[in-house]
Amino acid sequence: MVICSVLYEKAMCETLMNMHPYVHMHIVYNDSSFITENIFTNNLFEIYLKQKSANSNKRVFVFNTPDYSNIGNHLIACAQKKIFEEYFPNYELIEIDNIDNFYYKSFFMHLVKDDDVIVINGGGKVGNLWKETHFDEILFVLEHYKNNKVLVMPQSVYFSNDSAGAEYKKRFISALKRDRVLLFARENISYSRLLDLDLSRDIVKEIPDLALFNKQFANKQGHSRKVGFFIREDIKSNLSIGRINKIEKKVQASGYEVFHSSMLYDSGVFQWNRDCVISQKREELLGYDLIVTDQLHCMIECILLQIPCIAFDTKINDINY
Repeated sequence: MVICSVLYEKAMCETLMNMHPYVHMHIVYNDSSFITENIFTNNLFEIYLKQKSANSNKRVFVFNTPDYSNIGNHLIACAQKKIFEEYFPNYELIEIDNIDNFYYKSFFMHLVKDDDVIVINGGGKVGNLWKETHFDEILFVLEHYKNNKVLVMPQSVYFSNDSAGAEYKKRFISALKRDRVLLFARENISYSRLLDLDLSRDIVKEIPDLALFNKQFANKQGHSRKVGFFIREDIKSNLSIGRINKIEKKVQASGYEVFHSSMLYDSGVFQWNRDCVISQKREELLGYDLIVTDQLHCMIECILLQIPCIAFDTKINDINY
């Protein structure tokens, strides 16, 4: 059933789901207008078609894939998709991005069956640093899909040393008191932090950030006398403005031109434009002789593209491998 209401569509969807739990519901309107882009960004039609065509025993639902401007998390999603396509070709991979999961929780709880595999997108999301935008959604999946096998893909882990951090840590431990769950830490500090929660080594494993599984696309050619500064401007940053300025002056004194950039796109990035945005960012990175960064995925792209890089760690130690 497709709901074409322009008002109260969410309430209508939930009411109809309760009345007809075996009928699939789809919403195509947003607020008071029909937006073509919404069909692409909120991938309900694609999700419906994929799950309908897939063998019911061969489905993987990937929750919380990015629909925002952080290119690093899109690099993870790209690699993740390729890994499943290569090593698990008989499974249908169905992405559920942040927006879809936030607004249509009841829809997906009806859609996902107990024998489906659930994957939580990798990143730096475990802990109370990004609690509302990411960690709350991870906890929701762990708490509400208890009959499913859940794989939490490589994460950085950080809980603040205060009452808020303690409360989220307690809730996380409680959510993991279930069967069929596997957690991956993307570096040894996060791995140790998970073990410090008295979690079993049977459910905690360490593998690198999935963006490292993206294949190398190009090599650095020639010299431009340009240095790119890709420095965070959020709560994860550990670099002071004074320290950044000191580094810049040393670079300029060596005869190089300084450029400021980041791993954020200037608008939303979705499944349909993900590859194009990543390609554009790689072309930019290849234009620098050296990159100075505290952004994990900028460093990883420099490794894959063989660009000289100076990397500084963040508050959550996700660069300190």
